[in-house]
Amino acid sequence: MNANNNFTLHGRISSDVALKGSGDRQYIFFTVAYNHFYNGKTQADFLFCKAFGKTAEFVSKYFKKGSAIAVSGEVRTSKGPDDKFATMYLHVDSVSFVVENTKGDAKAGAPTGYKPKEYTADGSAASAFGDNDETIDDMVKEEDMPF
Repeated sequence: MNANNNFTLHGRISSDVALKGSGDRQYIFFTVAYNHFYNGKTQADFLFCKAFGKTAEFVSKYFKKGSAIAVSGEVRTSKGPDDKFATMYLHVDSVSFVVENTKGDAKAGAPTGYKPKEYTADGSAASAFGDNDETIDDMVKEEDMPF
């Protein structure tokens, strides 16, 4: 991934997703809805995303319409031969579950018993907390906090 063109977005998948292709040529197209503020009001925008290989397989297996998701990748443009304007999209390199805490219940996003992981385009997975079973609470001690 190009360090100068790295975009991360948190939002919700706006429609059901379907894996296309087969073998090592699997891909998926999906749209992520996200909120932004304009003139003091919340408005929704949508970003077109493309994922390939293991990342595409992961998205199609664990996410559906309305699922909270965090996506990272490179912003790219494509233009067909008859198009007057280029279309901007996110070439997704990694995705993550976004577990939301609603009224004390961590429900949205991740399946039961899931430990957060990030999946990259090469199919590797790394725990969000490192390669062991440590949680963030295990790593940060209260006496180490400056406040």
